[in-house]
Amino acid sequence: MQYREPSPDESRNRFCGRRERAAPSIEKYRMCRMFGLFGSNKREKVIEIIEYLNAGGPDEQNLRFLRTGLLGHTRLSINGLLNGSQPYALDGRHVVIWGPDAREERAAIVAELAELVDEAGDEERAFQGHFWRLEAALELGELTEVRAELGAAKRIAERLKQPAQLWYVAVTEALLALLVGSFGEAEGLIERALGLGQRAQSWEALAYYRMQMYALRSAQGRLEELEATIARSLEEYPGYPIFRCVLAALYGELGRELECASAFETLAADDFAALPRDEEWLYGMTLLAPVCASLGDERRAELLYGLLAPYGDRNALSVPDVAAGSVARSLGVLAAATGRPEEAARHYEDALAMNERIGALPWLARTRHDYGRMLQAHDADRAGALLRDAVDLYRTLGMTSWALRAGQGA
Repeated sequence: MQYREPSPDESRNRFCGRRERAAPSIEKYRMCRMFGLFGSNKREKVIEIIEYLNAGGPDEQNLRFLRTGLLGHTRLSINGLLNGSQPYALDGRHVVIWGPDAREERAAIVAELAELVDEAGDEERAFQGHFWRLEAALELGELTEVRAELGAAKRIAERLKQPAQLWYVAVTEALLALLVGSFGEAEGLIERALGLGQRAQSWEALAYYRMQMYALRSAQGRLEELEATIARSLEEYPGYPIFRCVLAALYGELGRELECASAFETLAADDFAALPRDEEWLYGMTLLAPVCASLGDERRAELLYGLLAPYGDRNALSVPDVAAGSVARSLGVLAAATGRPEEAARHYEDALAMNERIGALPWLARTRHDYGRMLQAHDADRAGALLRDAVDLYRTLGMTSWALRAGQGA
């Protein structure tokens, strides 16, 4: 019998427990999902893991089970888990520490995983290893390596012919098309990814689809089409706080100041502690930077700056669905908002260099736009040149509404 990915309601109830415990239990479902098992032909292993998690104690106990890699070193008598399970333990460990920190440990896990899957000939884990290497390279803006890893992963996916791997490839191809500004191609890839994802993991596929459509419609100046969908996502995906960041950014771009301020305040409470430092954190924080600046909240701008400062050399990612170019652009926005134009200029120069190097053309245009706007009070000639260059690039990419905004200050 072929394993069938559960519906959203089945996912919440079978894997997560009672509905009233949805928020913490969705994380349990998500971590089990991130072992790469859904859509797998290892049905027995899936069932054993799910049964263990369902029978487990508090959520923290289940997280500790994953965090310490007990799939490879457990004393529990769970039939089928010990045979060839070490790659799954490594994969699970990577998921638990996946975020902007622990880069060295993540790299070590990926290297060990590569050795194990080569010995075992496990193509599903080999696929995941290529994906982890792709993510690490994309974070640093190494696009040549990203495309090599994606090509290798795609060849494995085509051999496996399983929806889960084919879906991840399609989502990543859409991410890259969005990153470089190939919006027509991106829209087709986004739709294709959703179709594949509905066969593999429909609940997650819809979340990625919405994130990618947000990035696309933002570039196209059509965000009003998504307002209701993004607002609804806060309830439908309570375990994905990234949607709260997206909603705040959407309101900001639409000029809805009251709604924007309310959404931002919810996130900023307790100094942004509500946002877990996971694989979505860096992207979410870069969405909040221009929101914070537009609201004139200097205290929070200083706080955001301090949180983002260690990651100025990164490409802002929410893997595997969206990327926002150089984090340094957000640091420039925040430094400018706190009255430090020289520091802001340094960050903007770094962002210009990285976005041009990796071909992130929409973000190159956004950086020129932000930088030019800041310089208007300090260097009118340079500001005018940057804004004119931003307008030209926006028009080339078909970002007409953004070209009009930049043109007003040129």
